[in-house]
Amino acid sequence: MGRVELISPSHSSLLRRPGALLSSNTSSFNAIMMFFFTPSAFLFALLAIAGFSDAMPVIFGNRGTATVYMTGQNNGCNITTSESDSVVALSATWFKPDSCGKKVKVSARRTASTVHATIVDYCLQCKANDLQISPQAFHELGGIDGTSRDIVWDPEKV
Repeated sequence: MGRVELISPSHSSLLRRPGALLSSNTSSFNAIMMFFFTPSAFLFALLAIAGFSDAMPVIFGNRGTATVYMTGQNNGCNITTSESDSVVALSATWFKPDSCGKKVKVSARRTASTVHATIVDYCLQCKANDLQISPQAFHELGGIDGTSRDIVWDPEKV
């Protein structure tokens, strides 16, 4: 029977040098790695993600739960509101007297629907990052009456 050679004599020197088989592909590997770890590649990836931001879940901010808040005049800020206003009651943990009239950006975590609401009250029964929001704001976030929404919220910079 004939002998089968797996490595030709011209490539036998590759067996004697550790890592020699990789060295022929090293330049390609380095070129790929240089592209993926450059500032321009990072910027490209960031812009690609930003282009799909409407469909992406919201992950940054204060995570909590939103429930419906009955609007009216009896609130901690003495501001008359109606169901058509986008208003919010902060948890007692976050509420301060100077919070009245300031805005918060509230986003549904799964759909990224966003509403900008005015702080008009505080919520004693809310957990630290939970909010109570007006029916209008609740529906804008995709909420259905009698339910709650997982949210992310942040105070707006004015």
